[in-house]
Amino acid sequence: MIGIIAAMQEEVVDIVSMMSGVEKKLIHETEFYVGTLSNKEVVVVRSGVAKINAVVSTMLCLTNFPIDCIINIGSAGGLKEGMKLLDVVVSTEVAQHDLDVGNERGKLSGQPRFVEGDATLIAKAKEAASTLTDIHVHEGLIVSGEQFIMTSAAKEIMEHFPNVACVEMEAAAVGFTCYRMGVPFVVIRSVSDIPHQEGNGMTFEEYLPLAARNAARLTKAVVEMI
Repeated sequence: MIGIIAAMQEEVVDIVSMMSGVEKKLIHETEFYVGTLSNKEVVVVRSGVAKINAVVSTMLCLTNFPIDCIINIGSAGGLKEGMKLLDVVVSTEVAQHDLDVGNERGKLSGQPRFVEGDATLIAKAKEAASTLTDIHVHEGLIVSGEQFIMTSAAKEIMEHFPNVACVEMEAAAVGFTCYRMGVPFVVIRSVSDIPHQEGNGMTFEEYLPLAARNAARLTKAVVEMI
């Protein structure tokens, strides 16, 4: 079974609409949608926003369903040079940009600073992306933190993580949980805003549903190849 985790209702609705035989379950106040997608058994989880919700929801998914791999989907702020609204990012690795305890930013003693996505899932995502000619797909580092990023914060993140592709609030939590639990994962995020450009908040509200749809489309294409 494939676990698909998204934070917000806007990020869940499109992927669930692509499923068949959907059954909604509520486990410890977390919404799960169980069904099939491209003839594969999947469960979609609405985690809620931010890292703690993502960790709890990932663990609930892993402990209540026979999960073979996790795909974290949704929207993100684009930071990579040349990135445009509604582009999609496939994670090569994830990190926490707001973890600052005296080591390198994002580094906790005894734990890696970066966690890599599963190579097979990344390869399938890249292959799937080639079938969606209207979506521009990037790959790279996705960083997570507990705030909506505006211009000054975006510049600070890029100083600490020069190779960052995009920023959001849950991917690192999902990735580190999967790493600890030995479960393959990949993150697929579509760009809803460009944090180092003016008018970021308005852009996010306007483009969130469109970005979520692009992420869902690529996710469906990936599931077809798993």
